[in-house]
Amino acid sequence: MKNYQVVFWDFDGVWSKDKFYKSFPYSYPDVWEFIQTKIWGANRENRVDKWMKGELTMNDINKLISKETGLDFETVTNLFLDDVAQMEIETRHIPIVQALKRQGVKVGMITNNMDAFDIITRPRLKLDELFNEKVFNSFTHKKMKAEGLYDIAMQSLNQTDYTKALMIDDSSRARAAFEAKGGQTYPYTSFEDFQTWATTNFSL
Repeated sequence: MKNYQVVFWDFDGVWSKDKFYKSFPYSYPDVWEFIQTKIWGANRENRVDKWMKGELTMNDINKLISKETGLDFETVTNLFLDDVAQMEIETRHIPIVQALKRQGVKVGMITNNMDAFDIITRPRLKLDELFNEKVFNSFTHKKMKAEGLYDIAMQSLNQTDYTKALMIDDSSRARAAFEAKGGQTYPYTSFEDFQTWATTNFSL
């Protein structure tokens, strides 16, 4: 096994490739079109980053959707929450996290994410229990990974040496920021490829 003292997982694109508002294309296609254009798309006015940094909340976003599309706020919110609660999760990461913990490796999760992650996903998957309370969400800390969230996570785990830390992430931008601090990264694409790599590199 490589000399990793700490291993971090990203969430979006690693633990789940599912998306918010996934039921809207079927239930309210016109509203979905607005979401694609004004929330995620080219005319989003930086709303996604503001949401992930706690400058906006899911209520702010859903009120905007309601106001601009005419779909009542309660319906937008309830559908949004239901979609988050039903996100497909790659649970095969769990035994790998547990195996590393048994080996004495410190583990954590660092995610650029929203309030819905803390409200629904985090307790649903018992992530705080799995990662020994070391789950770091940009919304909570008001900082994105490259803006200081990595340092917050490392300090919380009493780690100063990035060269012995690994970040498992699908984002090249996020990996580059971790590598710039001296950290090691794994470019996640699929669980199957990762499992093959982890079996060798984590001595599973």
